[in-house]
Amino acid sequence: LKDLARPERVYQVTHPELPARFPPLRSLEGFPNNLPVQLSSFVGREDALQAVQEALDGSRLVTLTGAGGSGKTRLGLQAAADRIERHPDGVWLVELGGLADPDLLAQTVITTLGIPEKTDHQALDTLTEYLRERDVLLVLDNCEHLIEAVARLAEALLVTCPDLRILATSREPLGVPGEVTWRVPSMELSRPDDPDLVDDPPEAVALFVERARAADPGFVLSEHNAPLVATISRRLDGLPLAIELAAARVRALSLGDIADRLEDRFALLSAGSRTALPRQRTLEAAVAWSYDLLHPEEQELFAHLGVFRGSFELEAAEAVGAVGDLEASGVLDLLTGLVDKSLVTVVREGDEVSYRMLETIRHYARTRLAESPDAEVVREAHTRWALDFSARAGQKMIGPEQRRWMGRIQSSVDDLRAALERSLDRGAIGDGLRLMVALDNWWVLTGPPEATFWLERLLAAEQEVEVETLAPGLALYGQLLVFGDDTEAAIGTLERSLELFEEIEDPRNQAYAQHMLGIALWDRQEPERARDLNQRALEIFEEIGETAGIHRTLFLLGLWELGFGDAESASELAERQGALAEQSKVPIVKAHAAEFFGLTAHFRNDHEAARRHFLEALGHFRQVGRIQCLVHYLGHLSRWALTDGRSDYAASLLGSAEALRREHLAGKGPVFERIWNETAMEEAREALGLDQFDRFFQEGAANDPDEAIDLVEAVLGSGP
Repeated sequence: LKDLARPERVYQVTHPELPARFPPLRSLEGFPNNLPVQLSSFVGREDALQAVQEALDGSRLVTLTGAGGSGKTRLGLQAAADRIERHPDGVWLVELGGLADPDLLAQTVITTLGIPEKTDHQALDTLTEYLRERDVLLVLDNCEHLIEAVARLAEALLVTCPDLRILATSREPLGVPGEVTWRVPSMELSRPDDPDLVDDPPEAVALFVERARAADPGFVLSEHNAPLVATISRRLDGLPLAIELAAARVRALSLGDIADRLEDRFALLSAGSRTALPRQRTLEAAVAWSYDLLHPEEQELFAHLGVFRGSFELEAAEAVGAVGDLEASGVLDLLTGLVDKSLVTVVREGDEVSYRMLETIRHYARTRLAESPDAEVVREAHTRWALDFSARAGQKMIGPEQRRWMGRIQSSVDDLRAALERSLDRGAIGDGLRLMVALDNWWVLTGPPEATFWLERLLAAEQEVEVETLAPGLALYGQLLVFGDDTEAAIGTLERSLELFEEIEDPRNQAYAQHMLGIALWDRQEPERARDLNQRALEIFEEIGETAGIHRTLFLLGLWELGFGDAESASELAERQGALAEQSKVPIVKAHAAEFFGLTAHFRNDHEAARRHFLEALGHFRQVGRIQCLVHYLGHLSRWALTDGRSDYAASLLGSAEALRREHLAGKGPVFERIWNETAMEEAREALGLDQFDRFFQEGAANDPDEAIDLVEAVLGSGP
C-alpha cells in the first residue's frame, strides 16, 4: 500500500451481519505512475503534506524549495502519491539529477512518460501534443542545475495543457508566472527539557529514533537519552539528511560522542570563508562530519565514487576505485563500509544489486574529488570503464541476455553521457564514437533521437579521427537516418562510410554498410540496386564467416523476394537460413529463421505449416524481448490471420505492431513491410467495416509487449 514500506497481511472478519464483499485495496499499483516504492517510512510532516496539497489545489505549478537535504524530494513523492487517485492519466516522476545537458530536458520527459516518438516533431511539440488532453501530475525532481530550461519547459507546457499540474523540487524558484513557491521547513523540533519528548516526540526526534533503530535494533528512546536526541536534532536544524546521518552512527558512537562531534564540525565550518547559506553550511557540516569518521582508504574511495552521475555496480566502483593507493581487491570491503555508514545506498532490483549516492552526498564527494591529486586519473578511469562497459554490453545485446543488459545500460546511461561529454570537451572524439558504435543496437532500439544528437556533435567536431573509428561512426549515423526516414541523408552517409571501409580493407563492416545502404535504396524505390548490394554483402559475410550478417541478409533478401512475389526463391533462402539456425544457440537467430519459414509457408498457401513455424518463432522471441523483432513479427502474422478468416485478430495485431513501433522504434520500417501492412489493413477494413476495424485496431494498440504476445498466442493457439 502506498503509505507502507513493507508488505502487510490483510484479514477479513466474516459474519452473517457483516458485508461479505471486501472493499478493494487502493495502492500505487492500481494507477498509472512510476513513483518508486520507498524502503523506509515517511515520518511526520502531516502539516507540510496538507500545505502542499492545498498549494496544488490552488495552483498548477508548485515548487518545493529549500536547502539540500531538507527533504524536498521525499515530501514531493509523498504528496504525489497522496494525489494519485485525482489524476486519471498518471503521476509521473522525472528525475533530473543525472541530466547535465538542458537540450535533452524535453526528451528526458518524453522517455520517462513513454511517449511515442515522432521523427518529424520537435521534442517539445511531441510532449505538448501528448499532454494537451490529459490530466497528469508531473513531478520534476532536482531542477536547480537546469533552472532556466525547466522554467521554459514548465511555462510552455502549462500554457498549452490545461489539465496538467507540475510539482517541482529545486533549491530556488523557477520564476514562472503563476508559480507558488513553498519552502520546505525543517522538521518539527522541541526543547530538550520538553516533558513529552518520550510519549509524544516531535518529528525530528521521531525520525532520529526510527533511523537509529534501523542501525541498532536495541536503541530505545528513554527519559535518560531523549534530551540528548532532541539536542542533536536541534543542532542539525531538523534537516532529515543530517539527522539520518547522525542516527546511523549509534552503531559505533554514544549519543554524547555524536553531539560533541557535531558541535566541533559546526564551529569549524562556520569559521571558514563560505558564501553558502547557513542551512547549506549546516548540511555540509553533517556530511563532512560523516566523511571525517571514515578511514583514509574509505575517504579516498568515497571521493572517487563522486565521478558517477547515476547508479553504479561493483565492477564500476572497482574500476574508478583502483586508482592511487587503492587496490581493486579491497574496494568491496571499503564500499560495504560506505554502505554501513549511510554514504552509499544499495539499490535492489530482483537479483541485481547496484549502488547510488544521494545527490547532496554525491556533490560533496565530487568536491573532495576535485581537491584530490588523483582527480584527472579517476576521470580517465571512469572513461575507460564506460568504454569497456559499452563494448561488453554491446556484445550482450545480441545474445540471449539482451533484456537484462538493456536494463543495465539504462541504469548507466547518465555516466555514458558523462563520458560522451568528456570526449567532446577534451577533443577525444574517437572515444565518443567508439562508445556509440559499441552500443549501436541499444541506441537503435531505445534512443535513436538521442543517438543522433550525440553523433551529430561528434561527427561535426573539427578534431581528426582515425578512419578505423570514423567509418563505423558514419555507418551507425547512416543507419539511424534510415530508421528516421531521412533517406537521402542516409544514402549519402552510408556511401561515405562504405568508401572508408573499402579504403581500410574492412570487409565485415563494409558488408554491414552495404546491407544498410540496400535498405535505404529500397526506400528510394531502387530495388534492383538494393538487392545487388545485399547479395554482395551476403557473399562477404559467407566468405569471412560472419554468422549474424549472413542471417540478416538472408532474411532481408527473402523478404525482398516475397515482396516481389517470388515465393520459390524465398523458400530457398529460408532453407539456407534454417540450416544455419540449427547450429546456432542464439534465440534471435532461431526466431528469425522460424519466422521466415512461416512467411514462406504462408505465401505457398501451406496454412498449417505457417502456423507451426510462427508458433516456434514466438517461443524464441520470448527469450529475447526485442521489441523491434516483435513489431515485424506482428505485422507478418496479421497476414496469416487474414487468410484464416479472422480479420478481427488481424486488426488487433496490426494495432499492436503500429503502437509498439511508435513507442519503441524510430521511423516507419522498410518500405516493403509498410506496403504489406497497409495492404493487410485495407483487407481487414473491407472485411470488418470501418467502425469494427477501428475498435479492434485500438484494442491492439493498447497492448504492451507482453499483452501483444498473449494476443499472438490467442491467434495461433486457436488455429486449426
